[in-house]
Amino acid sequence: MKFKSTLWLLPLLAIASCSGTPTTSSEAPSSLAPSSALPSSEAPSSEAPSSEAPSSSEDQPVPIVVKERDLVYRDNDFYRNFYQIFPYSFADGNGDGVGDLRGIIDKFDYINSLGITGLWLNPISKGTSYHKYDVEDYKSIDPQFGSLADYDELVQLCHSNHTAIIHDLVLNHSSYRHPWFVSCMEAHKYGDTTSKYYDYYNVIDYPAGGYEEYQGTGLYYECRFDRSMPDFNLQGILDGTNQDLINDFRDIMRFWLIDRNIDGFRLDACTSFFTGDQEKNIEFLNWVKAEANKIKPVNYIIGEVLEYSSIYSQYYDSDTDSFFAFDDAGKYNNRIFNGVNKEKVKEVTKFITNDIAHAKGHIPAPVLANHDIGRSTKSSIPQTKMLQALFALANGATYQYYGDEMGARTLLLDGDNKDMGYRLPIQWGDSYTCRPLREFDFDEIYPCGTVKDQDTNEDSLLNFVRKANRLRLENVELVKGTCEDYFVADGGYSGILKREYDSSVVYMAMNLSKNKTATLDISGLNAEIVGELSVNDTPYFLGGKLVLPPYSLVLLH
Repeated sequence: MKFKSTLWLLPLLAIASCSGTPTTSSEAPSSLAPSSALPSSEAPSSEAPSSEAPSSSEDQPVPIVVKERDLVYRDNDFYRNFYQIFPYSFADGNGDGVGDLRGIIDKFDYINSLGITGLWLNPISKGTSYHKYDVEDYKSIDPQFGSLADYDELVQLCHSNHTAIIHDLVLNHSSYRHPWFVSCMEAHKYGDTTSKYYDYYNVIDYPAGGYEEYQGTGLYYECRFDRSMPDFNLQGILDGTNQDLINDFRDIMRFWLIDRNIDGFRLDACTSFFTGDQEKNIEFLNWVKAEANKIKPVNYIIGEVLEYSSIYSQYYDSDTDSFFAFDDAGKYNNRIFNGVNKEKVKEVTKFITNDIAHAKGHIPAPVLANHDIGRSTKSSIPQTKMLQALFALANGATYQYYGDEMGARTLLLDGDNKDMGYRLPIQWGDSYTCRPLREFDFDEIYPCGTVKDQDTNEDSLLNFVRKANRLRLENVELVKGTCEDYFVADGGYSGILKREYDSSVVYMAMNLSKNKTATLDISGLNAEIVGELSVNDTPYFLGGKLVLPPYSLVLLH
């Protein structure tokens, strides 16, 4: 059932689709008992609603009234709603089929409508590949994407709309077309140890794993990713012996942080692709953060350690602000989806507290998907909506992958092409749609249709995500607060979590069942409803008790 504004309850047909929801079971909800971990005086009482029709007006369903809180833009910190854009596939602003900065600028109102307060762009500097991780000029914009003037316009647009902007800073390798690498190999070829570039890259005179021969010279250069991307000699930075490389890296950071006025960087592949030694990797991360702080005291650095929390948490021993919480993503522990899939409230507590604990006082960075691990859209769109609802409740800086908000799915490809299946374009429904990297079946990859299809449909996945992100801007307790079970009902699929920040509390009442209704007596909380996310029917009051239909949650403050 959906309540529109303050109308009385209207019967609606529940449809399992992108704009609908799963059919509600006729099974009566189970009785809800207080959690044994809490004194009974603390836990809200609950009971199953009567199966009989209401006998008086007092037993009629009453719509909930949501009192929206003020939007809060945290301009002085980086607990934000980030949005990752893969520039090649986002929005085509000049009609050549390739995404570009003009497309991002022209679609900024759309980005803003999502409740986004931070942008992360994959590499935008000159490179031969479509992904641009093979950087040929660190202080440039690839001509496919536009110009530095376009980038400056985007930065200004972001900052005038309370949005931070960061992009990939690729310091573990460059392109083999980069002048530094060419000069380095020429210096080794002719034995010119006086060249400033002689020690910029790792070069040896014998074959070894992870090394490629340079043009039949008998010289081998390290290239852990690909032969077209030679690895820098970061040891020269760690021990301070390569002052030229130190100065060049500093100059690159200053160019973007000061000259272009961006807010920070995402650091790619911080594990074996840095040095192969964790202690040295952390040392290099500390060097980057310290240099960034000298250049621009207010900055944000997030690193990629594509591992489980047992590994990425160790990197929080560095001064880096955040590392992606890959435990939350489907490729790893899938912790956020566990709450939906297992229909267990305690799984929600687990993922939130896991993120907080492993960040060790830094900013957690929950993530569902990205350009390396595929998309988060599930085969069931109602489940996908509930996944997005739980994602919005996460502590820290959330990172949403472009296109996930409109239900894009992964195109499964084999071998070296698999990444392209993660990076297909948003289907805008207009001329901004980019040329796809690979052919695909539209209905399979975009089951919810285009952005245009969903934009004005209030029940669409797109508008559900917009609503979820708004709650993060209204409730700082979600973004920065602690999390604990306040009450978990029998069966475990419904209950209340307590989120507290700076002595302010928000309670999250939720029902994670896909077909059962839950009823809670929340009168003891003495709180107003400040938010609601429902996949199917809207929560309502019956006999003074809060009724949570399947896949729904309510915030109380």
